[in-house]
Amino acid sequence: MQVIPVDNTRLGSVTFVRSEPDAVFGTGEQKERNGLLVWAVETLIRPEEGRSSVEVVKVAAPSSPEFEPLTPLNFDSLIARHWENNGRTGISLSADGVNAAGNSSRHNRAAEKSE
Repeated sequence: MQVIPVDNTRLGSVTFVRSEPDAVFGTGEQKERNGLLVWAVETLIRPEEGRSSVEVVKVAAPSSPEFEPLTPLNFDSLIARHWENNGRTGISLSADGVNAAGNSSRHNRAAEKSE
């Protein structure tokens, strides 16, 4: 599967909507990555030109990333992956961590290990 690095600065405005556990389809069991729970962080992306869209970014963290609604976000090592399943295709987004823009407090594996 091809991994495509994404430049946060080229996305325009990225703000927090909500987060929820990323569950395995059919079982409802929360996914894990590297021993951490995976969270689906719903974001509103507003490019400088064009239409806004709501996109989900998967982040592994010890607890749910929570911010005030519409808080500007930065993602650490944001990547896109192309997927195909039963004739459907799309792009999934994931990151190593997330923090409020201008704030160094992160929700990710590295932040948990340093505490």
